[in-house]
Amino acid sequence: MEFIKVLWNNFDEVFILGVVWLRQMEICQKLLSFEEKPAQTLVYFITIEDTADKDDGICCENYGVGVTVAESGETALVSNVTFSQTDILILADLLASHLVTPTTMQDVISDWLCS
Repeated sequence: MEFIKVLWNNFDEVFILGVVWLRQMEICQKLLSFEEKPAQTLVYFITIEDTADKDDGICCENYGVGVTVAESGETALVSNVTFSQTDILILADLLASHLVTPTTMQDVISDWLCS
């Protein structure tokens, strides 16, 4: 599989040639600080994945969400969470409001999907 990464119009786009078109958009950054540890910057983003069926001519977008610790590069990403733009923005806001880290993100999203 061949990957091409392009920065364009506030989207970080990754083209997986012949399969999927994936865009990533930063939602916000939050500062997480503890008394004993240095502060960490949490970067929250959504992913938009365009998929198409060449035979049927059907094209759709599905959305995922992720968080990165800027200082260490630790990242968690859950793709294909929903087809709803509104729902993914609500989820991203929930994650950022509660300072969810890459370590706990998968559990929080699983609980959100089951509610």
